[in-house]
Amino acid sequence: TRPTVVVLHGAPGSGRTTLAVRAAHDLRDQFRGACVVDLRGDRPDAPPLTTRDALLHLLNRLGAPREQLLFRERSSQEQQVKRLSELYHQHLTGLPVTIVLDDAQDAQQVRTLIPERSDSLVVVTARKPLDLGEDTPAWVHQLPVDALDAAGAEELLRDAAQDPDSGPYDAQSSDRVRELCGGLPLALRIAGSAIGPRTTRRLAADLDAYGPVEPVERVLWLRYTDQSDPARRLLRRL
Repeated sequence: TRPTVVVLHGAPGSGRTTLAVRAAHDLRDQFRGACVVDLRGDRPDAPPLTTRDALLHLLNRLGAPREQLLFRERSSQEQQVKRLSELYHQHLTGLPVTIVLDDAQDAQQVRTLIPERSDSLVVVTARKPLDLGEDTPAWVHQLPVDALDAAGAEELLRDAAQDPDSGPYDAQSSDRVRELCGGLPLALRIAGSAIGPRTTRRLAADLDAYGPVEPVERVLWLRYTDQSDPARRLLRRL
């Protein structure tokens, strides 16, 4: 008995988190519970989640008795992590659940959170493939989450548009929008929400005007400038 670990790796905005959560939802009938934890591996505004806090979150969400999660006042961080890890593996022994470890920083952050004697599914999202080591007691699969192709990007732009029938289909402009958005679903969805007030050709030109910036930053600037002055002031205060 060993878990299956699937590492979905790709750039921010590639849809890896959405894919992981959707997989957990679609497979819910095959498991006896599900839990998502944000490991904050790529957050500029917060440090990565500690192993102790990740274990506490998972045990709470998976229904472990709260009295088991209390510690002596003078217990060290290392002692607490050891105790929580033991409880975590005991709790999941023979209990198949789905665990989504979102935004992992590295393999070390993930290893302790893989249940050892369980048929669980662990879906990890990260920027790059994670080398969990050959001694990891799990079936490990690395799956890249790549940019959308032309057909996928066009479908997403159409679905996100305020007015999909705002003008004739313009393949060249759609390809340029996809290129400026890096083929990332998040950037394409935000950009697509500007179609209606704009044609696809106008959207491509407006996005191009921001110069060499990251795709998600590019579309956020575009939609920010679309807002009214009061809305911009509110956004600046957030």
